[in-house]
Amino acid sequence: MDERDLKIGVQEENDEITGESVNTFTAWDVIRMILILAAVVALIYGLFYLLKRAGGRRFQDSNTIRVLSSQGLPGNRILHLIEVGKQIFLIAASENNITLISEISDQETIDQLRLQTSAQEEQERKGFSEMLAEMFRPGQSPPGGSEDSINFMKRQKDRLKKM
Repeated sequence: MDERDLKIGVQEENDEITGESVNTFTAWDVIRMILILAAVVALIYGLFYLLKRAGGRRFQDSNTIRVLSSQGLPGNRILHLIEVGKQIFLIAASENNITLISEISDQETIDQLRLQTSAQEEQERKGFSEMLAEMFRPGQSPPGGSEDSINFMKRQKDRLKKM
């Protein structure tokens, strides 16, 4: 093969003469780019969803041992209320150790803690759509409010009108 047979740059010269560009960007290219971007975003969302489901529950729930409540404290310390069987313990946990602070033996306090925990669990089970529906359901009191707070607001409104 001879150097004269190689036709390097012939296409570029022809394009310059005719005024056409090899790289044209059409509407189909834009649509294809948007579809690929949507597929990548959907893939990322799917991966996050799967990771969240896989990493959400590392420990199996047990009826024998349950964490009723936790409260963070300054300095990387946490207080935990833990129910073991029918006993409830208050423990403190830090980076290096765990300390038993108290065993709660008063039956009234134990019943109250269990009642509060079950109410919190019920509240946590509600999905976003359920909470949103409750907020905008007509004829209902606002979340966290009661009929007493509505009556209080009506009395305040009437009092302001009289002024």
